[in-house]
Amino acid sequence: MPLFARADTVKVLIVDYQRQQERRGQEPGAGTARCSVGLGARVEVQHLSSGGQEVGQLLLSQAVAFRADLLVMGVYGHSKLREWVFGGVTRTVLYEAGLPVLMSR
Repeated sequence: MPLFARADTVKVLIVDYQRQQERRGQEPGAGTARCSVGLGARVEVQHLSSGGQEVGQLLLSQAVAFRADLLVMGVYGHSKLREWVFGGVTRTVLYEAGLPVLMSR
């Protein structure tokens, strides 16, 4: 949160909004947006559909489009076999990010 307090703008990107809402039962990204506003940052929330695109690639392309200085994301894992066969958002971002990334589990 101290990093958010120093930010001019915090962009909260929600990918595949309907799936996220079904799983969490609340407005996805709302907590992050509230905390960021409380720290004085201007917050923009954007909902995107992956449209079949790999989500890790989508996050990285959006970070470039936003001209982001830092990508902050939550992470979780799948089975090692599934990650090995299909890859994963976390893996894509770790291997391909061209900007600093802060991950939290």
